[in-house]
Amino acid sequence: MPEIISSASNPKVRYVRRLGARSFRAREGRMVLEGVRLVEEALAAGAVFHFVLFDERAEHTERGRMLLERLAASSVALHRSEPSVMTAISDTEAPPGLLAVVSQPRPGLPAKLGAVLVLDGVKDPGNLGACLRTALAAGVGAVLLAPGTADPSAAKVARAALGAHFLLPIVRVSWSDARELCQRHELAVWVADARGARSCYEVDWRRPWALVMGGEAEGPSESAMAMGATVRIPMPGPTESLNVAAAAAVL
Repeated sequence: MPEIISSASNPKVRYVRRLGARSFRAREGRMVLEGVRLVEEALAAGAVFHFVLFDERAEHTERGRMLLERLAASSVALHRSEPSVMTAISDTEAPPGLLAVVSQPRPGLPAKLGAVLVLDGVKDPGNLGACLRTALAAGVGAVLLAPGTADPSAAKVARAALGAHFLLPIVRVSWSDARELCQRHELAVWVADARGARSCYEVDWRRPWALVMGGEAEGPSESAMAMGATVRIPMPGPTESLNVAAAAAVL
């Protein structure tokens, strides 16, 4: 029977901890996924797995046991660990007892884009992940991450995106790169702004478009505002603005 990982000094445990640093993730080209559902999504999308750590909590449900069997059948290296070790390296308040190290996906851009989401300075990992998940659901062809946006490979982003990383091209760009891409694909660019000139219900979204969403606190930057015309979500209630993930979903 394989040895159970019981020490936080185990090389694989230490490696997972090091992947908590953005610079190390970038150097290794890897990221951490936690939880049965997220690992299921990654496996279904053909993610490259390097190893999986799990404890008895992952085996307490039929879904968890089936996932471990599928991973084993795919020749993924599985390492049983003590619950205390898994809790120590977990990024969640209620550790699920299953954690995978996978290669960061690099989906290429489609030859032709009809819908693009541009995120401008979205710093909150949960909001970024929610925007990615919504973009995938809405059939967006690519998400461009403008300067100041959070690192998409962070564990909290991956958890909120729930597998969108493996199916959606996510590309870091400069503003000049974003502008060139929109021009090349002949996209009408709309910048979301609480005081925007056009109501979102007046825009013809059947035309190819790019939607620019600004950060949580600051709103769209000057560089974002220079990308195109502004669009707003009419709000009859007393709220001044929406959370960026909610606004992106509405638009």
